[in-house]
Amino acid sequence: MKIKKEIFVIFLILLFIGCNNRNVNFYIQQIFEPDHGPIYIPAGEFIMGLDSGKPNESPAHIVYLDSYYIDENLVTNEEYLEFWEDPKGGNKHYYTPRSFTNDSWPKRASRKPRHPVVGVSWSMASKYAEWAGKRLPTEAEWEKAAKGMTQRKYPWGDTPPDYNDKFRANFNIIDLQSKFPKDGFSSTSPVGYYNGINLKTARGRSPYELNDMAGNVWEWVRDWYSPDYYKYSPYDNPKGPGYDYSDGTKVIRGGSWKNSSEELVTTFRMQKPFVYGENDIGFRCAKSAP
Repeated sequence: MKIKKEIFVIFLILLFIGCNNRNVNFYIQQIFEPDHGPIYIPAGEFIMGLDSGKPNESPAHIVYLDSYYIDENLVTNEEYLEFWEDPKGGNKHYYTPRSFTNDSWPKRASRKPRHPVVGVSWSMASKYAEWAGKRLPTEAEWEKAAKGMTQRKYPWGDTPPDYNDKFRANFNIIDLQSKFPKDGFSSTSPVGYYNGINLKTARGRSPYELNDMAGNVWEWVRDWYSPDYYKYSPYDNPKGPGYDYSDGTKVIRGGSWKNSSEELVTTFRMQKPFVYGENDIGFRCAKSAP
């Protein structure tokens, strides 16, 4: 009986939204695969970085992390809007996401409620996390959640993100004939869209069942950036270099809808000034386990 009811709901969705493939896929996903909230990551070692990677990704080194929780999904526009409108949360003057051409805040929160919030600086992301009773993940926590205990290239494994025309992430892949993105998204996509449930995707989740750890939007993490930090990173719960050892930038991880597949790999590191808010940078929250 439960399945029959869900099929009936899908039929109504098809009827009322005019069979738009992306919307249909999204609503099917929401019925069968809801947001599970924080995911528990057990304590233990993992290999961080890559010896054969870019200079700022090496050397590969063993890191021990205490147990923690990290959100299954990126923070969405509708979630950030709640914080933004709360008098005890994000004062609108200081925590308003940046608006972009034809994509102004807060209108995009109503037009794209389940898309990841963008246009937020590192400080704004940190303030949201504090309001939600959480924090930003450290870079080490983010990488372990993205690749688990193995040196896989992407969160889902080593298969290319567009293998066999089944997409595992939202990234920059253009159909040269039509000049439109092959995956159908010209910017962000709904969180969790690439989970293999809808017809256009294959399962793009990480070993710990997190969504969008590759592509869609870059993710702010807690650490200041240093290109050679891995050469002296501590073994136990690394938290990045101090401000005096960085150039005033924070680490972003995961790649975005603007990037190529090579920038979606689990070890790829980038940095941005912490005051920036761009249309391809968002965040997810974490929390230490008791």
